Amino acid sequence: MKRFIPLMLAFALAAPAALFAQDYEQETGQLYQVSVWNVDPATAEAFEASAKLFVQASEKANSPFTWAFWQKGTEYMIVYPVADFAYFDDPEQWVRSMVGTPGEADMQKAMENFSNVKMIAVSDEIAELKEDWSYMVEGFDMQTMTAGVVDVMWTKPNTQEAWEKLNKDWVTFFTDLGYPYPYHGHSVRFGDVGRTIYVTFTDDLSDYFGKNDLYTMVEAKGMGERWSELGDAFNATVRRWEQYIMQYRRDMSYWPMEEGATN
Repeated sequence: MKRFIPLMLAFALAAPAALFAQDYEQETGQLYQVSVWNVDPATAEAFEASAKLFVQASEKANSPFTWAFWQKGTEYMIVYPVADFAYFDDPEQWVRSMVGTPGEADMQKAMENFSNVKMIAVSDEIAELKEDWSYMVEGFDMQTMTAGVVDVMWTKPNTQEAWEKLNKDWVTFFTDLGYPYPYHGHSVRFGDVGRTIYVTFTDDLSDYFGKNDLYTMVEAKGMGERWSELGDAFNATVRRWEQYIMQYRRDMSYWPMEEGATN
C-alpha cells in the first residue's frame, strides 16, 4: 500500500542516522525542520488550498504537532518544530496521530490534492533556536505578526568565540535601546551549516521602516558610538550577509496560542 506523507514531511532528511545519534546526548535548544519550495504559479492556488486543508484537519483533531508557513513570491517555507533529533527516527508521527480522528478525511484529501501541484524542493534543513542570541520583547503580541525580516549571516573561519560574544552584545544593545520588535536567532545544524538566521517579527512594516527605524532610534537615543563598535565586531566576524522579508501566512499555519498570549 502506498504510503502518504504530508507536505511538511515530504522531503526526508538525507543525513546519516549517525549524525543525529551523536546529538541525542547533547543539550540543544528548540529544533525546527525548515523546508522551502518554489511553486509553479499556475498551481500556487492548489498548493495553498491543500495547506489550509492540513490546518483544518489538525484543528479538528486538536493535533499537538504545529507548524508555521512563510511566503516570498512563489517561494514557500514551512517551519516545523520537533522535540529533539530522535524525532527523525520516526518522522510520520503526525500522519499516525491523525488516523481515526475527525481530521483524517481532510488530511487524506489534502494529500490527494498535492498530486496536482508542481513544485521544486529548494532546501530542507534543521535549525536550532539560540535563546541567548534572541531578543525578546515583553508584551509583543505574536497574534499581530504579519511579516518577518530575515537576516542570514555566514561567519568567517575561527571566529566562533567572537561570534558568541557579538550575539550576546547585540541582545544587550537592543534591550538598552528598547527596540520594539523581538527577533529569534537560529544556528543551522544540518544543511548549509555555518549560517546564523535571524527572524525579526513585525506587526506593521510601515512602522518598522518608519517611526521605529533602527538607525533613527539609535541616533535619537545617542547610542551611535556603541552601534559603531558593534559594527566593527560584525565586520571582523561576518563574511556574507543577506536580508529579505517574508510574509507570515497565518491562514496556512497551525500554531494554536492561548488568547492574549505574547512572545
